[in-house]
Formats: sequence, structure tokens, C-alpha cells
Amino acid sequence: MTGTVEEMLNDMKHGVYDKTDNGRCVGCGECCSNALPMRQKEIKIIQRYIKEHGIKEQKAPAVFAKQPFDMTCPFMRKDVSKDRCTIYPVRPEICRDFKCDKARNNDWFHGSMDGFMLIDVRATFFGGDADGGV
Repeated sequence: MTGTVEEMLNDMKHGVYDKTDNGRCVGCGECCSNALPMRQKEIKIIQRYIKEHGIKEQKAPAVFAKQPFDMTCPFMRKDVSKDRCTIYPVRPEICRDFKCDKARNNDWFHGSMDGFMLIDVRATFFGGDADGGV
């Protein structure tokens, strides 16, 4: 949704978070997160892609915290206005199917959650958690 700041604040106050341009993704990255549901098969495909393409971790730590933490997706580039997802060709199903216009579809994900596990994306792909679970 595009409009005035006042309209956006009013929508947010009422639980509407449509950041699209008339239903089209604007590439804002607000939907990207460090905690995502993924299947084991997706994890392996992404791991292979990272290795083959030399993908580096992207960081945007919250500096207001005593100990900085980063809940942004480690594949999301903040320094460019387009082509922000560094794993776009192999992005997880949740990312491919996500619809950010909650006002139009109260259901943000249109796939099946069978076989998914919630993972810490940063730990799974850039160090730490070997099996992918949170």
C-alpha cells in the first residue's frame, strides 16, 4: 500500500501491514527474518548454493541492545535497492509463497506446513546449529 504516513500508521494501529504497491511486492524486505520454517531438503539446497556462489553473511545488528543481536535474514542485502536476496533462485518455500498484503489475504502463507521446522537461519548457514532446529 502506498499513501500518507498518517494512513500507514492508522493501518498499522488496526493490524493491517500491507506494504505492497497495489498488491505488488516493492522489495522492502520487511518480511525477511532470521527465524523461518524450512524443510531439511531446502536447507541442503541453500547450503550447496552458498558454497557454490561464495555467499557471505549479511549483518544488520540491533545496536540499541546491550549485546547486539541480528534478527534480519542473513541473505538480505540492505545496501542495494533491488536484487536484495542473495539466494533468490533457491530461496525457501516460505519466501516464495509469502504474501505481504495481509489486508487482502488474512493468510500470509499459502502452502502446507508439513515437514517444516523452525530454524535460526544465521546459525544454520553461517555457524553453530548443525541440524537446523531452533
